[in-house]
Amino acid sequence: AGSPISGYIISATSIGNTIMEDCIVFGNINIEDGETLTIQPGVHLSMAGSINVSGTFIVNGSSGEHIVLNFCDLNFVNANNNSSLSYCEIRNSRSSGISCNNSDITIQNCIIGNNSAEKGGGINLINSNPTIVNNLIKSNSSSQKGGAVYAEGCTDLKIVNNTVINNNSDNLGKSFY
Repeated sequence: AGSPISGYIISATSIGNTIMEDCIVFGNINIEDGETLTIQPGVHLSMAGSINVSGTFIVNGSSGEHIVLNFCDLNFVNANNNSSLSYCEIRNSRSSGISCNNSDITIQNCIIGNNSAEKGGGINLINSNPTIVNNLIKSNSSSQKGGAVYAEGCTDLKIVNNTVINNNSDNLGKSFY
């Protein structure tokens, strides 16, 4: 059984204090500007909604305790640049695994797989310059552009040492567009 959660983050909040805690989210989680949500190593979060970030979202697992975000639409819009995703698995989203609009976050040592969207099945970047390092980006798909990664208006992207395999697009850019 999991712990059901949803709503607005109105103060510094942390999810998970036991190894492999399962959380179920009904609805959206909104992290407002000036607020922080931290997810602890080992948490498995399944969603029927989105995590919308304009504040700070810290999802830092470890090599031995990944954080799993399942069926989760992650939307960073004007998010704090201290937001980071490391040692987590982002899977089964139907609106890009990670979507950044005007957000320069860090994504490292993650598995981003089995996500889909119109543009950027794995990662969708609009006017953002994140640091994307040492990730496995696999089996994502898009109906238009960029099965793995779609980038538009990004002037200083840092994409280093990632493994990108088995991504597909129905139109342009199986991996990158």
